[in-house]
Amino acid sequence: MSSRLGIELGSRHLRAVRLTGTLRPTIRAAQFEWDGDRLEDAIDRVERELGAAGQVAIALDMPLVFAKEVPLPAVPAAEKVGILALEPERYFPVRGEELLLAARTQDQLVFAARESVVAGALAAAARLGTVDRVEPAPHALARALDRLGVRSGTVVLPRAPRGTLVVRLARGEVAGVRWLRGGLDAAARLLHGEEGGPTLFVGVEQEQELAGAHPNDASANAAPNAFSAARRLPLPRGVAESFLVAYGAALGVDAPLGETLAPAELGRRIVARRRRRTAVAVGVLAAAAVFALLSVDRAAAGVAATLAGRADSLAVSAERAFALQAERDALDRRQVAVAALAAGRADPLVALAALGRRLPQDAWLRSIRASGGDWQVDGYARDAALLVPTLEAAPEFENVRFLTATTTERVDTRSHERFSIAFRLAGKP
Repeated sequence: MSSRLGIELGSRHLRAVRLTGTLRPTIRAAQFEWDGDRLEDAIDRVERELGAAGQVAIALDMPLVFAKEVPLPAVPAAEKVGILALEPERYFPVRGEELLLAARTQDQLVFAARESVVAGALAAAARLGTVDRVEPAPHALARALDRLGVRSGTVVLPRAPRGTLVVRLARGEVAGVRWLRGGLDAAARLLHGEEGGPTLFVGVEQEQELAGAHPNDASANAAPNAFSAARRLPLPRGVAESFLVAYGAALGVDAPLGETLAPAELGRRIVARRRRRTAVAVGVLAAAAVFALLSVDRAAAGVAATLAGRADSLAVSAERAFALQAERDALDRRQVAVAALAAGRADPLVALAALGRRLPQDAWLRSIRASGGDWQVDGYARDAALLVPTLEAAPEFENVRFLTATTTERVDTRSHERFSIAFRLAGKP
């Protein structure tokens, strides 16, 4: 029985929906939190809760994706991607990082994701099955709502505590994306003058919040004004509102590869797998047609039975061969991804030793955080202004900067300046 697994991957959460069957699939869903560093642990929990699947699709939530309308010439999508790839720093807030890009011919909406994020997701999800799709979350959401009959309108979804996602749909496709650092009141202020536009759709919790808005609350008053004619989002049976993106990802495992964020090598493997499946399907249909013709002639009934048995045997052998090849491909991908991740990880002892040598004697650290080559240190110093030029002069660090303004506090009867500094280890990807 066919099974599909859709995963919505956020910066701190992972939601998964498993569809088993074709005509009336059985739906199971699960949600897990993760710390942003050990995705493998969250994937292990998905495997224990929902099990592996024949096909896997990943939708990256907006904190992991850049979305922007870029004015480019009216050229095919592949040429747009090539233009953006020449100078990604010009369009997206990155420096020295490889991006995976998705553009469309008909408009100027562009999505981008860090290649390291996608590679980590692919390496971790390989144990769940064959990954056939990696895409931005708004595309998966549009696919889910299209299946439920919503093809046009503006969808407002909370993504607490990070903000609110506003997606505009047109003819079943994503026409615009806005990521708001705020709740329903921020969306209300943004959409205040758009009541006459496309239909607004909100979730169950937002509908309850609108119904309970206090008339004397100015921020609450703004929400009913903007959402006065809002409709509740439709939901499939057995799927909560928060799992719509993962549900849409599961529906798209066999969708066309346009607008995906898959690396080129993964795209080639997906195309090859789909061609093999098509060849097997055509062969089975041809065999079925032959059997139907032979069955017309009663005298050939014995021959048809013999051919049917042989075709079934060949189909089983072919499926086994394809399954083994898919397993081998998954192991190869996992090995390459793990090697790439290991090569790009920074040695924390190098950074700690360099900090110990470069920081002045009157400075001490309260906390240290690191993600790959990006580091952040917080602490106190008698003169915090000297720390950035001191660390910039060190060959071990680059892109040294204050994250917040320094503040003066008294520690042990003396005045010290509290600081928060970020930097990258030199030479790390």
